[in-house]
Amino acid sequence: MKTKFVLFLAAAMVFASCVSEFAASTNQQENNEIEIILPEKDYDIEGFINALKSIEVINLQADSNSMYNEEADLRVSSNYYYFISRGLHLMCYEKATGKLLCSKNIMGRSRAECTFMSSAFVLGDSLVVNDVGVLKMYDHNGKFCGILGEPKSSNVLPLGDGYVCCDKAGNYYDQNRCITVLDSNFSEMGSYFKIPKGYKRLGSFRVANTSPDTYIFNDTLRFAYPYTFQLHSFPVNKTYHFIPSKPAPESEIKKVERGDFADFIRKMEFEGYACEFRDLVENEDFILFKYRMASKPYDVLYSKPDNKVYVFGGYIDYKTSADMWKSIIGLSEFLYSDGKYFYARAFREAYNILESHKDLLDDRQRTIYDTMKARLAQSDEKDFRFYYKFEF
Repeated sequence: MKTKFVLFLAAAMVFASCVSEFAASTNQQENNEIEIILPEKDYDIEGFINALKSIEVINLQADSNSMYNEEADLRVSSNYYYFISRGLHLMCYEKATGKLLCSKNIMGRSRAECTFMSSAFVLGDSLVVNDVGVLKMYDHNGKFCGILGEPKSSNVLPLGDGYVCCDKAGNYYDQNRCITVLDSNFSEMGSYFKIPKGYKRLGSFRVANTSPDTYIFNDTLRFAYPYTFQLHSFPVNKTYHFIPSKPAPESEIKKVERGDFADFIRKMEFEGYACEFRDLVENEDFILFKYRMASKPYDVLYSKPDNKVYVFGGYIDYKTSADMWKSIIGLSEFLYSDGKYFYARAFREAYNILESHKDLLDDRQRTIYDTMKARLAQSDEKDFRFYYKFEF
């Protein structure tokens, strides 16, 4: 298997042009950059809604521990939901029952604790936390299971039979050695990939939505550039380039790479440019993400099989059930995809909006509302978030 993986990498580097043909609505460049134009208004909102196969409110035990989920990131294994915050509070829920199995703080300086989390991923049914380049494993009871390895990288993910890291020590500023592949023992197999234009840094943690998203999809590393709206792939060299109607000027993008992200966002918002390419989730057929332009939020669903893009944006006028879908999706923070489902955290006002517009709800929306209402009635703890599981 390891030999096959090495051959696969080599073949991908030599023959990087083997990707599917795309329809006339996209423009596939010789360098495998697939351009998708984003309209600046609702575009076939019914297509967006019709693509939604199912949605359910995830059953999670609500109690005083729920406050730790407020800004926590989510990782999903076959049997568990793991939440872990920047403050290193770890929570685990059983999928089948929604029961809270552990709630503990793992911050500290012992071998079984972490000083700073730079990324996290699931391996089997365990959670792996990257503690400044040391990969520490925890089970569903929050028990420390040992050190998986020490790749000395702040961003490492499992890929094939080994691992891949995007900032291997010594390669971080080398324009020709952006991606480093490691074997199962974390020995270096090779470094690849010239850093594309628009690169700033890579990161797999999504809290506050200020970092580019990095994730593994079908043994492919995906990483996004938040200013140029590009989603790139490794080892297959393919880039999805989503083009808003008013992209940020290249001169400004160069400035933000040397300066302050917050100042860049404020300026782009004030001058009406697109910014904050974020909340990326993906499955076999769809890529979903959010962005802002001219101080208005937009949600995008891109269908890979037929190369169609569905967009809704701007402010919602609550008159139809379609408007309610805009509210449910628009007021969700997408956190994770397990390859089939998209998992999202609902903003606080989501339930209140559903309750205030009950007469507009279709059957699926009413099921969501009834489930939320029942959850609220089961607990005295009102200050907790709901979580959705979307299937597109």
